[in-house]
Amino acid sequence: MNLTPKTLDKGSDDDGSADDDDSTTTPPVCKIDKIDDTYYYSTLDDAITAATDGDQIDLLKDIEWYTGLEFHSKNLTISGGNTYTLTLEQYGMFAEYSEITFKDLTLTIHAAQHTYEHSAGNTANLITHSSKLHLSHVEFSLTPDKILGSGIFLEDDSDLYFEDNTYAEISGFSAEEASGIYAERYSKKGHGIWVTSSYLEVTDCDWNGMTIDPIDLTLDNADVYFTRNGTSGYGGLGCYGVGSIGGTLTMKSSTLTSTGNYGNWDGYGIYVGVLDMDAASTLYATDNEGSGIGIGNSRGDESHIYGQVVCTCNGLTDSYGGSSGFRVHVEHRDDHGTPVIYKGNVTIEPSAYVYACNNFGLAGLLNEWILNIESGATVIVDGNSQLGFANSYDARATIKSGANVSANHNDIGIYNYAGGGDQTKAKGFFLIEGDAHVTANNNATAGIYNTVENRSYGSTGKNYYTPENDYFTIEGGADISADDNGIYGICNDGGIFTIENGAIISTCNNGYDGIFNNKHGTFTMETGANVSACNNSRHGILNNDHGSFTMETGANVSACNNNSAGIFNTNSGTFTVEENVDLQVEHNKNSGIVNNASATLTLLSGSVRYNTTSTWYGGGLRNYSTATLSDDVQLYNNHATKGGDDIENGGTITFGPTGRGWELDGYPDCYDFITGWYDDYETTRWNAHGDEADLHMVLVAPVASYTGPLSLKAAHGSTGSLTVCKELDFSKKTVRFVFDF
Repeated sequence: MNLTPKTLDKGSDDDGSADDDDSTTTPPVCKIDKIDDTYYYSTLDDAITAATDGDQIDLLKDIEWYTGLEFHSKNLTISGGNTYTLTLEQYGMFAEYSEITFKDLTLTIHAAQHTYEHSAGNTANLITHSSKLHLSHVEFSLTPDKILGSGIFLEDDSDLYFEDNTYAEISGFSAEEASGIYAERYSKKGHGIWVTSSYLEVTDCDWNGMTIDPIDLTLDNADVYFTRNGTSGYGGLGCYGVGSIGGTLTMKSSTLTSTGNYGNWDGYGIYVGVLDMDAASTLYATDNEGSGIGIGNSRGDESHIYGQVVCTCNGLTDSYGGSSGFRVHVEHRDDHGTPVIYKGNVTIEPSAYVYACNNFGLAGLLNEWILNIESGATVIVDGNSQLGFANSYDARATIKSGANVSANHNDIGIYNYAGGGDQTKAKGFFLIEGDAHVTANNNATAGIYNTVENRSYGSTGKNYYTPENDYFTIEGGADISADDNGIYGICNDGGIFTIENGAIISTCNNGYDGIFNNKHGTFTMETGANVSACNNSRHGILNNDHGSFTMETGANVSACNNNSAGIFNTNSGTFTVEENVDLQVEHNKNSGIVNNASATLTLLSGSVRYNTTSTWYGGGLRNYSTATLSDDVQLYNNHATKGGDDIENGGTITFGPTGRGWELDGYPDCYDFITGWYDDYETTRWNAHGDEADLHMVLVAPVASYTGPLSLKAAHGSTGSLTVCKELDFSKKTVRFVFDF
């Protein structure tokens, strides 16, 4: 080592040798400028040893070094003056209790280990014991010379900085469980990796591109790229947030891309404990074998997304159907005897844009804990192989007032899986607030599907496994369309589904039913709700298998122009239309309302008109169970090919008189006023205008309750002098005809 300051002769040769006639010193490769003089060194290692705190070592030529670099309690800078290259072959670097800055140079490391303690950590570069490594305005390349371990190993509260227009590439660390950058054993908050005004690329690593669980990653005006990582591991970025510190990805005016990573179906292009990104940032998680991005930490810390997130074509090898494009993750697992709980809590903020489309796994967007979509945010989950927007187990999803969500062209647009998880503590829900705009159209199975797990009804018929606070609610002012889906617009399969005052819902043009309430499900249209279930290929509304369906006073509901029934209530279902509901059941092609198979229908208001059935009885109402109709129901001008134009009864029915001002609607009838209920049995159809031999006008009086066959039409009697009245005597179970001249 030569510690003697030497001044280069002004006329020296270009080889940079010292001006010493008798000197045999190796020409210097670097220097340190100090206050008293300039010191020159024939090796970089000598300069590092000689440097004191704050010194800068300036390279004087390109250096290729084969014995690695070690920094013990050093605070120094190594500069290439925007000219020179430092190459470390075979061995990388070791730093402890140090702050080292490389700047204004090209730094190439082609190594798989360092020289300290037989390459402790099994890594090319070990940064330990509260050290800081800065790459400032550096062209940086890190590749292994053999398959051994990770590229950079950070531990014991150390930090790494890529800054000031650094361009860094880390590639090829493909040993088992190796990462491009790996971090562990941290005891304090605030440590991490910073990429500032720089580019970082990590490729072809085995476990993750980065596995940095206990620390944070901060991107500021940065561009970071991960690809082809996770060969036998997880994927691109793993910043998990397990424990009390670390796991936060912060993005400021930055772009993060993770594409084409491996990791199988349970891997991730990006997994972070917390994601905080501003409106000027964009995150791409595309074409990964597993999920695109997962968010969840063991502390329950919240994530806030203001920027753009694009998650497309993920789950490429997912044969299990468990991955997703965007995943708010929750997991309860045992890690070698230690319980670990991940809980994602994500808010998609105003002006944010999340695009999770064309994914091949379970869902475009999967929420397993807490997800809030704020006013002004846009979320698009279209074209996914299975579910567009899935809310799992006792998770809580809220689409806030003014938010915009598109869930189109999936198998199911929006899927809420109530219950599950810890059944004694389940508090899951899916809430769409007022003035939110949601489309769930053109999905193969259903637009919206609300279901529960572990249904067990018992003797009371109660679903014991769905707590009352597990629900799907659409608040007033929300505008929801569930149209043009392959089977159902909305399917409530055992859950609690409520449409509140002022909500506007369209479930039209679906392949089967507009609304399907099933398996002890509770479906309520509250006062002021506005629902259209029209032009569906089967029923407008189907209530099945002990389902409870209620239209409250003041609701506005249309179930019209469906290819089968407007309303079909069956299999012990209970269907209630309260007083003063503006219910339109019109122009349906296989009866307006069907009530059968031990179902109960209470119809206290509504218009049931202009419905037909070409193959059956009861164009208006076909009842084979228990039905109660109030005087306020407008039930007339329906048509049935076989009989019972307006009412066909094979069960128990209660109905009142026809209304004032009712008129027949012309062909095949007349335009006369309706005066009462008339017999319209298959072999004795009502006829008031045919030849005398064909006339049949038997008036049937309203009844409080009647069980037995009955076919009725709201019509009028003879224009002559004969009226026949058919009275039902329940005590004797007989029919008495009264003739009045």
